[in-house]
Amino acid sequence: MNDRRVSLGARTLIGVLACLAPSHVAGQSLHAPPPVDAEALRRMVDEFFESELESTNIPGGVFLLVHGDEVLYARGYGLANIERGVAVDPERTVFRVGSNSKTLTAAAVLTLVESGRVDLDTDVNAYLRTVSVPEAFGVPITLRHLLTHTAGFDERLFGQHVRPGDEPMSLRDFLAERLPPRTSPPGQVISYNDFGTSLAGLVVEEVSGQPFASYVADHIFDPLGMTSSSFEADLPPAIADRLATAYRYRDGEHMPYEYDYIQTPPAAGLVTTATDMGRFLSALLGGGERAGARILSDSMTAIMLDRQFAHSPRLRGRAFGFVESDENGVRGVSKDGQATGFVSRIFLLPEANLGFFASINLSIFDPGPTFNRASSFHRRLTTAILDRFFMPDSTYFDLPAAPEPNPAFDASPFVGTYRAMEGSRHTIEKILFLGNETKVSDRGDGTILIGSLPYVPLENGEFQYAGDGPYYAAFGGADDGRADHLFLGAGAMERVAWYETLRTTLTVLGTVGAIFVSALLTWPFAGWLRRRRETRDAHPGRFAMLLAVSLALAFLAGFAWFFSQTDFQEFFKGIPASIAVLLGLPVAIVPLTLVALFHSVSAWRTGRGSLAGRLHYSMVSGALVVLLAVLANWHMLGWRY
Repeated sequence: MNDRRVSLGARTLIGVLACLAPSHVAGQSLHAPPPVDAEALRRMVDEFFESELESTNIPGGVFLLVHGDEVLYARGYGLANIERGVAVDPERTVFRVGSNSKTLTAAAVLTLVESGRVDLDTDVNAYLRTVSVPEAFGVPITLRHLLTHTAGFDERLFGQHVRPGDEPMSLRDFLAERLPPRTSPPGQVISYNDFGTSLAGLVVEEVSGQPFASYVADHIFDPLGMTSSSFEADLPPAIADRLATAYRYRDGEHMPYEYDYIQTPPAAGLVTTATDMGRFLSALLGGGERAGARILSDSMTAIMLDRQFAHSPRLRGRAFGFVESDENGVRGVSKDGQATGFVSRIFLLPEANLGFFASINLSIFDPGPTFNRASSFHRRLTTAILDRFFMPDSTYFDLPAAPEPNPAFDASPFVGTYRAMEGSRHTIEKILFLGNETKVSDRGDGTILIGSLPYVPLENGEFQYAGDGPYYAAFGGADDGRADHLFLGAGAMERVAWYETLRTTLTVLGTVGAIFVSALLTWPFAGWLRRRRETRDAHPGRFAMLLAVSLALAFLAGFAWFFSQTDFQEFFKGIPASIAVLLGLPVAIVPLTLVALFHSVSAWRTGRGSLAGRLHYSMVSGALVVLLAVLANWHMLGWRY
């Protein structure tokens, strides 16, 4: 492990973490926390990383802590490259930091705002020459919307990365071809999206006349001395040679990833070292200045880190490039990042003049896609730090008591199933969010359950957790009086139609699957009996239906198997060939289903066959229609990606 500490001083940071600003969660009365023992913090971080590297099979990681422009602690843990035995070094080892990039993009945009070249509240089409954002909802999209994830774009994850050896598109060409549709009015709902930040990066390009990577280098990297950071597609050799190897862990073995380029670099294309990121964090904590170099004015930096949008005053919101944190009653801003085989976090406590950066080189995905333990590494680290040094008690802040519930409260406008806004609505990616839902139910005693947690109504569609802790929820209403959105933390969920819930979808697929199996089990045997008895089949379309049923079962089983076995990182490079082939099966089922329906109707009109036979035949035909309807709803009928 590589340990690089700078100026730990007398081991104790007297007052560094004192006088923290109040959380945006209403009703909390904050007091100054006790001084923090820096040596204790160092030991805690070391123990955390050492434990995580072993329990989570992480090859290597890095941690850096800054107070103002001073690095208090920087250390590398484990290996940047297992095969060559290269240790992680906080000054030399380069990490891909994924969506941490969005904070640099926000800062770049704000340099243009500060120089008067762009305005946060002007239609972005005024600044774009090669890409035009379509009109919708009667409200234009602005840079403020793009930097707070409130632009209202749909998501399109597949194809954002380029397979090794393939030629990446330019930012403007990629956005011109792949910009997803607008699905909600801007400025109303947070829906995390890479395309919004990428579009903001394109504004930087087209207003400045420089490539995005060059502009950031000139206005942020160079002034701050971030010599090991880049947004370039082709990394300079001096940086590429120090890039940590990304790994996934399968069957007891670390398997390296090849380097893939990200076609949305303003959203996720940054590579950097811990010490370089520390320089950027120090500049933000220093009001836009570090070591005499200024990237933003003090007032513009304050705007960047301040709340810019929230669904409710009681909930966490979005700053420019950051999301608010209020864990343990301490207001901070953070940004998580995920790239192929990496996960990172930057975390700032602006009023404490404190920030940290952490990163590891292990994929957050198991096949499935399912998230593994590495996916929550950065959250566990933050919680460990805050619980150790910011643990609330009766002398820290007082929690407001939840009001007494009113048994006459009408919960019906809020009851339903809600799904995260971040998912796609117009491509096959929609299936990724099947099951990513939260159920709201009425307890009948004046409270509701959000998931499994009880909440008491307050006012204006807001609710407070009925247990211990300052947790709140809010709902957004529709014209008919029903809630159409659920807001938790700094995120949003939208109401889901009954036929799109996980339970309904699985029930329907299970039912049609059972009907198909019944046909496969009974009809071949019935055909064998007819041949022995030398009788005609009363249903001449039975072969077409058997073929359709076989293709349907093959599709369902094959899709489930391939999807469960494929590394989800592969989907970022586009649909794998195996799944693209499978998507042809439902297309082939369509004409076969039409043939089956024709013969089913004909059988009832002519009275062919027994009543039981006609019923079963019709049931199988209907099941095929239902299956196609379900697949069409989830954009799996054809090649919708």
